[in-house]
Amino acid sequence: MSFFASTTAGSASFTANGGTAYAATGGSVQFYQTSSAGSASLAANGGTGGGYGGSIIFVGGATGTTGAVTVNSGGSLDISQSTTGVSIGSLAGGGNASLGSKQLTISGTVDTTFSGVIQDNGL
Repeated sequence: MSFFASTTAGSASFTANGGTAYAATGGSVQFYQTSSAGSASLAANGGTGGGYGGSIIFVGGATGTTGAVTVNSGGSLDISQSTTGVSIGSLAGGGNASLGSKQLTISGTVDTTFSGVIQDNGL
């Protein structure tokens, strides 16, 4: 699922599941240009059977969500190609968050646990 220009994900829920066979590509939720994740709940799950994990990606001037972001083991969140960084409501799970040189801001008040890896690389 890709969002472009000034589109928004609103308050919907999106899950990017991982691939289910060897080397199968996982699903992705992608935000480009000036699109917004709104207050959507976003999730990325790992793959099975050797498949790649699902991903949530922010590129350019796309803005984050005031909703929850869950990156489960094997899934990924990538904001390294965003222009100014991304703000999200909460971060949970055990997957990977790739920031590059950008800032990830957690702006919500929900108490969650993230046990994954936050790293300085990306796409």
